[in-house]
This record gives sequence, C-alpha cells and structure tokens, in this order.
Amino acid sequence: MKKKKKKEDNTRVHIGDEIRNELTVQERPVAWLANKLTECAPNYLIKQLNKRHLQIPLYILFFVFISCSSSNRNDPLSFFKEPPIVLKPIVIDTDKPVLLGGEIAMITDSILAVITPREDTLLTLISIPTGKIIKRIIPRGQGPEEMIVLFLCAQSNKNELWINDPNQSKICRLDMEAVVNESYRIEPTVRLRSSDLLKIDDYFVGAGSAVKDNRFQIFDSQGNFLTSCLHYKKPDNYYGMPDNIYATVFQGDYTVHPDNKKFAFATSMSGSIQFFDFTPESISLNTDLFFYHPSFTEEGTYATYKRDSKMGFPMIDSDSHYVYALYAGNKTLGEHIFSLGSDHILVYDWNGNPVKRYELEIPLFTFCLNAAGDKIYGVAFDPETIIVQYDLK
Repeated sequence: MKKKKKKEDNTRVHIGDEIRNELTVQERPVAWLANKLTECAPNYLIKQLNKRHLQIPLYILFFVFISCSSSNRNDPLSFFKEPPIVLKPIVIDTDKPVLLGGEIAMITDSILAVITPREDTLLTLISIPTGKIIKRIIPRGQGPEEMIVLFLCAQSNKNELWINDPNQSKICRLDMEAVVNESYRIEPTVRLRSSDLLKIDDYFVGAGSAVKDNRFQIFDSQGNFLTSCLHYKKPDNYYGMPDNIYATVFQGDYTVHPDNKKFAFATSMSGSIQFFDFTPESISLNTDLFFYHPSFTEEGTYATYKRDSKMGFPMIDSDSHYVYALYAGNKTLGEHIFSLGSDHILVYDWNGNPVKRYELEIPLFTFCLNAAGDKIYGVAFDPETIIVQYDLK
C-alpha cells in the first residue's frame, strides 16, 4: 500500500525565496541582507544558513530582521566599519562681516562664491588665501539684473555658475572669469520655474514642488519640455499624496557626476541618499540608501515637518569617485535648531557603498568640495558665521 504524501507545510519558506522577497520590498542589495543576518543572527543559525537546502520558518526570519532593526538599520553611521577620521578646522577670517546662510561653491582654486540671503546683494565672492571679500554681486530686486532669491543649480562644470531665481522663472549662467574682471551681465538664459534645478550637460532637470505629474522633468538647453519621469516612494499612509505636495517635505540637495550620466540626491529632513542614471530620454533610480522617513503632517496643498522629525543630509557634493554627504547625526528638527550645524561627512562611492566617514571639530551648515577633491570649505557658526577649511585625509 502506497504511503500518502505528507501535506506540504506552508509555514516553512526557503531562505533564498525570503531574501528575494525582502530584496523586492526593501530594495536593498543582497549583500546588505547578508551583512544584517551576520550581525544579528545567533551563531548556530549562521552556520545553518550556509546550507543551501535549509528551509527556515518565516517567523524565525522575521524575528531575525526585527531584532536587528531600528537603531542600527536606521542609523547611517552604523554601516561604516572603520572608526571616523577626525578633521581639524582651518578658519578663514574674512576682512568684513558676511551674513552667511546660503549655499557655497568653489568657482576657482582660490575663490569661493557664497549665497548671502540676508544681504542686499545675494552673492559674495571671497578670496581663500587672504579672506578678503573680492566683491558682492546680484542686487536683491526685480530689475533686469536683479534677483528676488538665489539658488545654485547642481552642475558638474565648476568653471561656470548657473544660478536660479524661481520667483521670476529666471536661470542665468555666470562666466566666472568675466565676473572677476567686471565684464559680466546677469541675463536670463532660460525661463524655468523650479527651486530644485540640475544642469546636466546640455539639459536641465527640474524637481521639487513645481513638478506636478512626476518627480523629475527634463528640458533641453532652451527650456523646452522633453519628458517627465519617476515617482516618489512614499510611506504607505501617504501613498495617495500627490508628488508635488510630498516634494515639500522630501527636500534635499543634488550633485552631478562629472561625466553627466548620473547624479545623486540626499534628503535634508529624512534619511535617504539616492543615486540616479541620466539620459536625455529618462532618469532611472540606480541605488536607494533608505534609513528613515520624514515625520510630517499634511495641510491642504502642502505638508509641514514635525519638530520630532529627524534631520538627514543638509548638503552633498561629489567628484568623479565619491559622493560626500553632510550628516546631522540623528538630530531632530528641534535639536538641530540649537546644535549649530552637522558634524559628520559620510563618503560613498557612486554605487552607494560606504567608503569612510569624517568627524568635524567645528560643525558645518553647508559645504563644497574643491576641484582636486582634497579640501572642503563650509559655513559654520563659532559663535558668529565663519568660513572653515578642512583638509581631507
């Protein structure tokens, strides 16, 4: 008499299937899952996981992932194996007071361009060797050569500066040699309205709340619309929120690779660094380093942060090898207001792998990388606004 087949036990799931499921849900590389299992699972389970034929109950795997969980998994610092490299500051004393508070960019090996939103002129050029203010340009206003507000466009070419006034839909290119030699003019090159704007090769990429149908819009060099693409990845309870509203809390900073084929984005008020591939026809998400969502409330056509929302990465910059992210260190919005800046810089390769991290003796609010990739310059408070140089090791 033939034995009856045992009923299949549906409570047991093959480990390979479960890892594939986790890869789909969390969008993590398999190496990440393996590292997490190695860190958290008991030794006997690690040995068993090496057996290819092992089947493991789902509840055990669930316990393993939950026991790893939040503190390590949500902390970007925990993914760096080596201890931090402590950097000593060099303070650049300016000869005149500067009401700093905006973005900062290297325009030559010896000149910094600093947005000064609280001054009557919106852009200040400072000599690094001497600390002297070379000039202040771009008056605040609505005239032909004036701007109401000023943002820097993320770009790969450090020999020119693209500036953006979304209030007037005005994008201008500054030839830095002409600026220094007093022969420049502020003339709109393109008419686009976006506070988050990237200049990639001969194209513009718009992002942020101005983009309504998708996350990104691609324009040609004349500002003609080409296409839109991608959506934000929202928490389940905000899945139906329109992209342009979610963009008001999913804000951050962009940096463009020198080859103009990729760029990176880091959120300032949540834990996420994303790496994208770019072509004139489309933008695709290559790597998503996700740590935690923003904490916010939806109020009609916009959203606002809660005071307990964790800060993220206020600023990023890059060279051809690495992406440098200024990190607030798990401070909440309420704590960051009184903390006077961020004291970590995390370094990743362009595939999103952690490389090394720096600790800054004087925290920074914003920073930029020099062309050689061996120095960073930033704005800090100590106790007044200052410019700080760090030599990278």
